[in-house]
Amino acid sequence: MDMSEKAELARSLIIGLALGVSSFLLSNFLQASNYNFGFTEEFIKMSLHPFTTETALRYRILIPLIGYLTGLKGHYYFILSLIGVIVFLTVVNYWAYRFYNNRITAALITSLLVGLPTVLFTNVFYGWSDIYCYIFLMLALLSPRYSFIYIFLGILTHEFFLTYIPFIYLYHYRFNRDIFADRAGLMRQACGLFIVFASYGIIRFFIASSGGSAYTLDFYARIILEQGIFYKIERQPVLFGFLTAYEAALVLFILFLNFLVRNYKKHFLDSAMLISALLPALVLFISHDTTRVWSNTFIFILLFPAYLPATRNFLLLIIAVVNLLIPSFYLGGDWMAPLDRQAKLIYARIAAAGDFNNGRISFQELNDGRIVKAALSLIKKRQVADQN
Repeated sequence: MDMSEKAELARSLIIGLALGVSSFLLSNFLQASNYNFGFTEEFIKMSLHPFTTETALRYRILIPLIGYLTGLKGHYYFILSLIGVIVFLTVVNYWAYRFYNNRITAALITSLLVGLPTVLFTNVFYGWSDIYCYIFLMLALLSPRYSFIYIFLGILTHEFFLTYIPFIYLYHYRFNRDIFADRAGLMRQACGLFIVFASYGIIRFFIASSGGSAYTLDFYARIILEQGIFYKIERQPVLFGFLTAYEAALVLFILFLNFLVRNYKKHFLDSAMLISALLPALVLFISHDTTRVWSNTFIFILLFPAYLPATRNFLLLIIAVVNLLIPSFYLGGDWMAPLDRQAKLIYARIAAAGDFNNGRISFQELNDGRIVKAALSLIKKRQVADQN
């Protein structure tokens, strides 16, 4: 790395630090995140005892293990979430500058993500390790010759990282084709991937043989075979989840559809690469974390502006501003939670319909982020009262 690259990395770190801390302050401190949500408690437990057999998340061991080894465990585990956001935004800005060769474009694309659940989810529901999967994806794009190392780290963080592999190699075939130019390069990639899958298989076998419950491949296969391939999708508002994940960036997807119709023959490789960036959405067939699954396709938002006209910076600015202004929500199956202070206040007024002022929703419920649950409980009480 020469001096210019080091200077750019330093600038990216400043941007990542500023945006990361700002998003954390706006979404984490103003909306308390010290309540249990889903698997937060499980990850905290793993940070205290990485090899515990008492959680089904044992395959997602890397980040809890880092927390255990660094002392950022238990109630300090949320610090890893903040560090992850800062590192993620730093790496995104550095990649965007190298890819677009334009600091303004890089800063706008990085800012665009701050208002999306891609970042806000980690801030509010701390402990989840998705943000580190995103980091390893960006590092895999920045390190074409040794991307398999980051693939290994990614799948040890969360198994959904497997859905990124087609995109990673299509991206490198499109922009770093020299790594496949000779037999030595092909062998390096093939052997690297073989070692990755062999090592991961051994680790999974070791964890499975240690007893206890775990999300095995059989577990996911049973969901599809016993309940039907469309069981999960039929029971969640998939398109609305897509909107909550992309917000104003939905414009980019609409423009992509136009690009696809007009250019798929002329730019077949580019079209295939962009489609592969959306492959993580296939996890919707086995998961009802609708917003979260769509957020895993964030790389599409980073990449597609390259296919827009030179005036794209103005569009990116509008998207970034709108993302910061409109409320952000997390949709999971048949429930929804706010991801920022603004969203919580707006949703409190709409869903609670003023009942907070009448004492029907406690301040504690409002303050600890449970406003959606409280509002739904209130609606159910009203329905029961109406029936009576």
